[in-house]
Amino acid sequence: MPKQKREISWAKREAVNKSTHDKLRQFIENDKKVLRFYANSADTVPIDSGVIERYEIRYFLMDDTIEVSEKRSDCNTMHPIIKRMKIPKTVVC
Repeated sequence: MPKQKREISWAKREAVNKSTHDKLRQFIENDKKVLRFYANSADTVPIDSGVIERYEIRYFLMDDTIEVSEKRSDCNTMHPIIKRMKIPKTVVC
């Protein structure tokens, strides 16, 4: 029995090291690489008089985080809507 426990613990340790190594490799290879997407939202509500809102979605490859910002036309600046964070793997309804 003790031999099996050592083999299992060795396998767990190797899996943890591989996972840590993969994350480090991803971080080094994708440092400062960002996928940037643009989105528009056209409101059809009469109150807003058809204002088109512009958004910028950034996906950071080095740590799998996302950030969403709104581009305001009045001052031509980006205002964060969703701060940089990990994407949840499960959706809670």
